Amino acid sequence: MKTALLTWAEQEIDARRDHRLEIFLPVKLLWAGTRRSAQIVNISQSGAKLYCAITPSHGDLLGIEWQGKLILGRCVWSRSHLAGIAFEERLTDEQMRAMIA
Repeated sequence: MKTALLTWAEQEIDARRDHRLEIFLPVKLLWAGTRRSAQIVNISQSGAKLYCAITPSHGDLLGIEWQGKLILGRCVWSRSHLAGIAFEERLTDEQMRAMIA
């Protein structure tokens, strides 16, 4: 049985295959001992694009807090006031429906 191992770059490309939904969802961004206001501007089951006044740096571990739930992730890019976040675990269909409702 052959096992395929994906490089990080291949995983990022694969993750981008998820359908992204444009949205405006206020959240709290938790990282580096801070809790800041942010907005999700698009989301998929594998990640999100955030708008925030101060952005995390590439590689930073963080949490996105929404309605008492915490979604863990890592910053995969940032520029200006935007940051791309890859979730540690894919969102379920139920979680996606709740966030875009």
